[in-house]
Amino acid sequence: KGHNGHSPMKIIDTPGFADTREGFDYKIFEMIKKVFETQIDVLHTICFVAPSSLVRLTDSQKYIISKVFEIFGEDMLENFVFLFTFCDYGKPKIIDGLTHESNSDLRNIIENIKLPWFFEFNNSALFDYFDQMDSYRKTYWDMGMKSYKDFIMNKVIQYKPKSVILTKEVLNYRKKLEDILNVLSPELDLTFVLKENIRETIENLR
Repeated sequence: KGHNGHSPMKIIDTPGFADTREGFDYKIFEMIKKVFETQIDVLHTICFVAPSSLVRLTDSQKYIISKVFEIFGEDMLENFVFLFTFCDYGKPKIIDGLTHESNSDLRNIIENIKLPWFFEFNNSALFDYFDQMDSYRKTYWDMGMKSYKDFIMNKVIQYKPKSVILTKEVLNYRKKLEDILNVLSPELDLTFVLKENIRETIENLR
């Protein structure tokens, strides 16, 4: 706890992009923009969470990364970190999928992260620790506690906080462009209708 009983750390869990509901991505941008305008001025890190068993990123996850990169740009590259869940004793399969990914934004992010660029977690032990702790659960518990400690002490605290002023400007600029498109859209639709009418008239004349 920090001063006056308030936590010194804020964790923002964002809704997932690529939602199938129409216009939902736009609402997510608006929610992020509102948080930046009213609650935070700086960011220490951006975490991308994915299951360790994935051989490669899904199209939705690639889309999410491209959207995050679109919002924060290169200013936050070195403050990214990947968190892998459902990890066991072996090397997470997703590591090869990420490092061999052709997505240029993703490669750019990984290359700029100061090592380590990922942390491993398995939260299954959290639900059974006080009831029954066999050797497997103890291993997962120890692994998770070490990852949490390393992530907070050696990553989050060590990161130089980045201002979100530029991010706010990007979101505001995006909002202005969308407003312009919303105004132009009916006019464009009318133009296409007129174009089609002209094409039909020419065909009839021929």
